[in-house]
Amino acid sequence: ISPRVAEDERVFAATDSGVFLSENTGQAWREVWLTEGETPFTSLALDGDRLLVGSEGGGVWVSAWPFAEVSQLLEGAVVNAVLPGLAATASGIYALDDGAARSVGELDSGVCMAQLPDGSVLVGTAQDGVWRGAPSAAITTPRPAASAHTAR
Repeated sequence: ISPRVAEDERVFAATDSGVFLSENTGQAWREVWLTEGETPFTSLALDGDRLLVGSEGGGVWVSAWPFAEVSQLLEGAVVNAVLPGLAATASGIYALDDGAARSVGELDSGVCMAQLPDGSVLVGTAQDGVWRGAPSAAITTPRPAASAHTAR
């Protein structure tokens, strides 16, 4: 859902067959782009006027309003979650900078992410518990979230 949904009425959906947009809060939908091959889309995030889309094995894709052109930021990764500027993948955490992706973490994989009101990010992992940090800095030196980290 757009952060300005009350004004622009935009809602997005990622499916096995593509990404869809409604400009009337879900009453009617249009294709924004379709998957190429058999790579379903798994997650969405709005980053200003850019739409970030994670896919299962196809990496991270980006398109800016009005979504006419699509480019790939991260190739071949199994993407579990995207946030503005970040992707959690089966092979690590990546910062999604202008036109490129770079590894930013010591974590081997990210299963899910959430951004808190203060701007910090929680990253959930399959083996190492939940980690908390700033979107680009502290994830490079992850610290366990106080009560959520599970010790090995």
